[in-house]
Amino acid sequence: MDAKLVAMRSLLLMFFLCVFLNSCDYNDHRLWIEKDTNQSISFSTDQDTIPQLSNVNPTEYHFTNAVSPGESENFVKPGSTKGWSYFIANSKNERLNLFVYDIDSLKKYQSIDTLIRRQIYTRHSFTEQELDKMDWKIVIEN
Repeated sequence: MDAKLVAMRSLLLMFFLCVFLNSCDYNDHRLWIEKDTNQSISFSTDQDTIPQLSNVNPTEYHFTNAVSPGESENFVKPGSTKGWSYFIANSKNERLNLFVYDIDSLKKYQSIDTLIRRQIYTRHSFTEQELDKMDWKIVIEN
């Protein structure tokens, strides 16, 4: 009887540990991008002050993740609940560099690399303190 009780306790402990460990969220969900323009946009972040070519986010990514007028998008940094803080601290200018691409321009050129090479994007840079004051909500306007 004692062996069954020990086995049952061990099984319950394993179950609760699995539930607890799976419920831990190691992502940073603080950053929100709100679209307040008439055009659809896409965006990316980089630790450099110029966007990287599409080896990370190919053109299809930007079409699939376009944000329509009036919508908001939660931009998640995986790996830590302070992922954006680490990202900013390790960037070249210690800022969040947000690059915004117009979807109509992307449709015209059919390549995110072309937009980057021709500098057809806008860059917004924020310190962590600025983002804290804005409650991590960036509003993209015309």
